[in-house]
Amino acid sequence: MPFFLCGSPLALAWGRGERLMALPPLPVRPVLVARPTWSMPTSEAFGEIARLRGGAYHPRSVLIGAADVRSWAGVASIAMNEFELAMGPRTSGVQELREAMLSCGARIALLAGSGSSVFGIFESAVQRDEAALKVRALAVDERDLQIWPVETLAKMPEPVVG
Repeated sequence: MPFFLCGSPLALAWGRGERLMALPPLPVRPVLVARPTWSMPTSEAFGEIARLRGGAYHPRSVLIGAADVRSWAGVASIAMNEFELAMGPRTSGVQELREAMLSCGARIALLAGSGSSVFGIFESAVQRDEAALKVRALAVDERDLQIWPVETLAKMPEPVVG
């Protein structure tokens, strides 16, 4: 099921991301999304994780407590993305983006999906905007990196008809 059809702006995903459980939304937080021009095809990312594990890709099981999804602190304590391991030589670029966001106060900074975008969740728009400047400074050329300052949703937007 695609995330945007699950009925909530927050969901727990597992498996290959096809299994979703809608969760009650958390308080709105500023978010920074940074997308470098390079990419990692999803099939290659799954293949690399399988190679690192010595065989076929099998999602790992992780026990998540109900309290872990009721606050941003709880979500931060369990947030992870195994695809960061599969990025190989590209990891340094992902790490630089993550470190820039974390150094400006991001509570969570991770690779989004199978890459190459990185997102950071902040307590304040001031922190997010400071991170945007720091992240922008990492780009050799302005065309090397796209940056979007956004925020989480408190509820799903109404469908646009027409």
